[in-house]
Amino acid sequence: MHWFAPAWGELFLALFKPYILHCRSRLSQHPFLFVSQKVGFRGDPYTVDSYRQAHARAVRRIGLVPAKVLGTTPHGHRHAYGRRLADAEADELTIQRVMHHKSPASQAVYTAPPAAAIAAVLATAQSRLAGVEADPTDLLAHDIRLRRLLGAVSS
Repeated sequence: MHWFAPAWGELFLALFKPYILHCRSRLSQHPFLFVSQKVGFRGDPYTVDSYRQAHARAVRRIGLVPAKVLGTTPHGHRHAYGRRLADAEADELTIQRVMHHKSPASQAVYTAPPAAAIAAVLATAQSRLAGVEADPTDLLAHDIRLRRLLGAVSS
């Protein structure tokens, strides 16, 4: 297991030990980590739906909103992890390995920049072109048909 940053792994281990002692028996006949605490089901593995619901409740308890795009759903964590690695400029092979992908192409969806980051890059590029590139609205001054189309002049 690879933690980014290692301090998160240390925190996980500190919380994992009491969880194993108090919530999940080491004697369980299954390999699942997250188990039910409900009477009659204690120690049984969560269903996928129960796990998602419990995860969402936990996320809300710490003041966050459960949403894939925010990286606060079970699968959203993978996206957040891949994105953080890409933002830290980890190389493609390392990201592929720590995310357990067989192909480098598999990680593209996890490391793709979000729309806000793309907009910020485009805004920066646009500001570098300010004064260098013609303003599109200058076309209005020279083309009466375009001005009429856009409603800049009455017919």
